[in-house]
Amino acid sequence: YIGGHGTSIGGAIIDGGNFDWAAHAERFPLLTQPDDAYHGAIWTEAAKPLGPIAYILRARVKLLRDLGAAVAPQNAFQFIQGLETLPLRLHQHNENAIEVANFLARHPAVSHVIFPGLQSGEDRRRADLYLKGGYGGLVGFELKGGVEAGRRFIDALKLFY
Repeated sequence: YIGGHGTSIGGAIIDGGNFDWAAHAERFPLLTQPDDAYHGAIWTEAAKPLGPIAYILRARVKLLRDLGAAVAPQNAFQFIQGLETLPLRLHQHNENAIEVANFLARHPAVSHVIFPGLQSGEDRRRADLYLKGGYGGLVGFELKGGVEAGRRFIDALKLFY
């Protein structure tokens, strides 16, 4: 969504720095067990003086060292160009997704539509709480007839530009 042009690949890692990784050590061994690539560092221990930032600390040092995870200057320029129209484009993505989801929900060959704006109960409550400004542009659906119907649909699909 950031660029809107498909010429660059990039992203951002967002970490609020408030999750206690050590409290769930068995679920996060890459953060709570010694890292041989960093002389046995245990990221939850290394980050302790700074707070619960083990995840972003490890991501920063490991990805930057191992993959060079810094955006290339040309890609950065292209992302900045796309940011100028981001609000307009996201608004339209949201509007289009609502139209598509509603169309699919009424279609006789569709058994289920996966879209936050069409959910109910707890799922809808969470969607309304967290997805301010729209439900996003991603719509999923399931066809009556199961896997075989899905296979026929995909085989017959034609993309247009």
